[in-house]
Amino acid sequence: MNVRSGKRILPVVAIFAAAFVAIGCGAGDDQEAASCGNEEIAALSPSGEGFNTFTMILRLNQTVDLEEFARPGLRSLIRDRDVFVINTTYSGMDSSEARSLLSQVTREFPCNRVVSLNSLGQDSDKPGYEYALVGEPGLDAVMVDWEPDTVALLGKNAWHETVSANVAEARGQLESIVSRLPDDSTTRVGLVTQYEQGWDYSTLARELERVNRTISRDFLGYQVVQTQYSCGAGNSKGMADVVADLRESYRNALSAEKALSREDFLDRLGFEVSFSTTPEAGASEVVEEDSPTDAAQCTQDILTAGGSAVLYWATPSAIKAMLNTPVGKSLRNAAS
Repeated sequence: MNVRSGKRILPVVAIFAAAFVAIGCGAGDDQEAASCGNEEIAALSPSGEGFNTFTMILRLNQTVDLEEFARPGLRSLIRDRDVFVINTTYSGMDSSEARSLLSQVTREFPCNRVVSLNSLGQDSDKPGYEYALVGEPGLDAVMVDWEPDTVALLGKNAWHETVSANVAEARGQLESIVSRLPDDSTTRVGLVTQYEQGWDYSTLARELERVNRTISRDFLGYQVVQTQYSCGAGNSKGMADVVADLRESYRNALSAEKALSREDFLDRLGFEVSFSTTPEAGASEVVEEDSPTDAAQCTQDILTAGGSAVLYWATPSAIKAMLNTPVGKSLRNAAS
């Protein structure tokens, strides 16, 4: 089941979050780009505590989405630390379209990082190509959508109910992507992982660390857990509790000899929120059920539980509506 479009079924909780709040420096010359404020961000979100670490990951399905983000009313709400994610799984997207969109977003928002969300397809002329944008200059990370529907594209029963078996399967796919990166690549690899209640996501975090250190000793990789089913009313376990559990799992991922702070490692963990400007109670798809008000409250819950990076599976207009709710305004004002 595709957790972004499937029915709200628990205990499977879809998590995918990554939020960045920042005023983008916008298109400009080399001198302007050189003044960007995100050079020290090695994780999904900057180090530290509080609202100034809140980072939005903003989905791009097509050029019109980028055009909406670039309009004055929304552009002023985007910060340099925010991340744009090119959804290469979107219908009609192929490798050529993905490269074109990457070029456009890096020109329009030169201060912001760009990642790709890839499936596991093997046809470069179709959406969801596993190696879309791999090796392209300026790409911060290749994120692999890891859930039953995408894993089924491997052509075998690759999805497993246990996290340990999924780690073994994901390892080969991540290593295959790394093998296609140039030797001097600054691109990381990561996972956008389905949420399964009871899974220990630190095992995936450790595997991401191992694979990314083959690119650079300073890389750990990113993981966004698909938590969107924890948002809204009527859930057996709320967003704050899910985020707290995942962060506790990550805290236990580091062995004593690692010379890396636990908080630095936690900054590589993100969460997902899905919503619409036209929510419908009881809708079969979570993205159609939760409202901008729900999304703002869930963002607050994520931050309260210690999270900072949130991927918004929503249109630019829905994100703008969320940031204009009372809670959304308070988050943004606090971050500025």
